[in-house]
Amino acid sequence: NNPDESAGEKYTTGEVEPANKNKPCKNNPLGITRLFLGNLPFTVSEPTLNAHLNDTITHIKWITDKTTGKFYGSAFVEVRNSKDAAKAMKEINGSLLMGRPIKINYAPMRPGEEKDWPPKSKVITGGKVANAGGGQAGGKGLKAM
Repeated sequence: NNPDESAGEKYTTGEVEPANKNKPCKNNPLGITRLFLGNLPFTVSEPTLNAHLNDTITHIKWITDKTTGKFYGSAFVEVRNSKDAAKAMKEINGSLLMGRPIKINYAPMRPGEEKDWPPKSKVITGGKVANAGGGQAGGKGLKAM
């Protein structure tokens, strides 16, 4: 099963009601559900990253070079709810993923981003030719937005 075939679908596992999604909680008083992940392995795939975050990711935006489409080793992810985000910050930040210690930070929404986040597709990239050669951030076939 090619993970890219479902790029337009959303995860449904463990989704919460919208009213509770951004509910403030311990270690996340602002109720943030978007995280910035850095120092990711260049060959990480969507399923591998989601498994590392305990199957809580609902959307991923891979950060790629706009000119070359090469993956930078970082991404924005949306998780199911504020508790999942707090747990990732506390328990997964600094953990090894494919031999690299990943960095996780809260990524609060900036003014004007409401219409763009979360994205319409669960996986998007940022460059014109992102992943054209395959192997980076989700494998072959993902089209850049």
